Amino acid sequence: MSKEEFNKHPIKASIFMILSLIFFIGLVWFGVSMATTEVPDMEHVFQNTAMYAVMLGIPLVITIGLTNYFDKGDKKRLIFGLISTGVLIAYFVMVLGSINLGFEGEEFTYTLTITGIIVLTVMACAVRGIFYALEFYIYQKEINGKKAQKDHQSEPQYY
Repeated sequence: MSKEEFNKHPIKASIFMILSLIFFIGLVWFGVSMATTEVPDMEHVFQNTAMYAVMLGIPLVITIGLTNYFDKGDKKRLIFGLISTGVLIAYFVMVLGSINLGFEGEEFTYTLTITGIIVLTVMACAVRGIFYALEFYIYQKEINGKKAQKDHQSEPQYY
């Protein structure tokens, strides 16, 4: 086995893929189906929510798995971490934006937008992207410091 193979974590990646599959696709699908089954009038509220959860959840699950496959400080982890952050932002914007909280009466129409919740969620997801950039910077600094220390120790010292 080469040193490159030790920096990969297939079991950790598989666990994170399964957990994110359950969370981002399974729970949303289950919640929407339960809400529309129990209260048929709620069908217009969750019109395309399950479709968006599956459509953007699959790439999200794949990129989360690939992010956790590589070791901290690896450039591939940074790339997949930033891609998964972008897909996560798109996921929340599409899923939360597809929820239609509007009611129509005979004389009035009432709609409630959840733009504030969407903006707060996007900001929280952006912090996740900043985390991956800082993680890469810190671990690269640590890796380069260990290499420099190792090179310094391997040089012959003359007294």
